[in-house]
Order: sequence, then structure tokens, then C-alpha cells
Amino acid sequence: MTIKKVTCLALAILLMLCTFQTALAEIDSDQPSTPDGIESVTPYSSDTFYIVDSNTLRASFILTPSLSISSPSSNTIKVTARANTNIVVDKLGFSSLYIQRWNGSAWVNALSWYNKYKTNSLTFVFSGSTSAATSGAYYRAVCTFYAEKDGETESVTVTTSYIKCK
Repeated sequence: MTIKKVTCLALAILLMLCTFQTALAEIDSDQPSTPDGIESVTPYSSDTFYIVDSNTLRASFILTPSLSISSPSSNTIKVTARANTNIVVDKLGFSSLYIQRWNGSAWVNALSWYNKYKTNSLTFVFSGSTSAATSGAYYRAVCTFYAEKDGETESVTVTTSYIKCK
């Protein structure tokens, strides 16, 4: 083979490789994006989050807010919110709790509860679920816990890792 033929053959192969790489990049861009946030260690349930951040450390009433989310069965998402205090407070609970679904570019609220609380209590536990979740979709929970004592109110927001619905 002459140098011209080898050069033409090499350029043709290089052109084909560039075209192939571009096609692969386009295929990859059609795939759903990975959700923002922390992926759960196990795919169908989150770790229970006990938040120890600056807001929790400054909290006078709310000692151990915790939040978990799971997919116990097909198309089902379950969430559990817990809070404890070291003194009896007038109200203990949450102002908002959202189950959020990843739509491919952002977290959107799929289900919500508002203003659930116990009065004159040291502990609060809430469990909620939906059987209308989308199998294979990603979900997380976001809860704003609050406590009230003698007119003083404090709140702490907790977000779970995300899971996949069975």
C-alpha cells in the first residue's frame, strides 16, 4: 500500500470512530439523570437519619429527630418520622412532611402531610404511606419537625437519602 492509501484508510477509520462516539453520547443523554442527593445504601429503604447539625445542636427541645423511607412492596412507599425531647413540650410533631419523587431533573412533591403533632408529650411518631407510587421511580422524604413550649417554637428540617420504589 502506498502512503496515500494508508493515510486515507486511517482517516476513514478515525471518522468512523468519531461518529460512533457521538452516537454513544446521544444514547447516554437519553437516559434519566441520577437524582440529586444521597443514594441509599440499600435500594428500597433509607437509613434512619438522626440529624446532628448546627440547628439540632442549638435546639432546646428537639433532641433526636429521625426520618426514614422505604418501599416495602410494589408501588408502595412508607415514611416514618420520630422526634424526642428531654422535657414535656406543649406540641411536638412536624409542620410538613413530603414524599418527593425524582422527575428526571428535580424533586417534586408526590404526597404531603401538614401539622401533625402530639400535645404535652416527650415523644412523637408518625407513619404514612401511599400505594400509588411508580415502580422503578426514585423517592425521598423531607420533614420539618417542630416543638413548642410556653410560646417558644423551634424547627429542624431533615431529608432522607433517596430510594427506588419496588
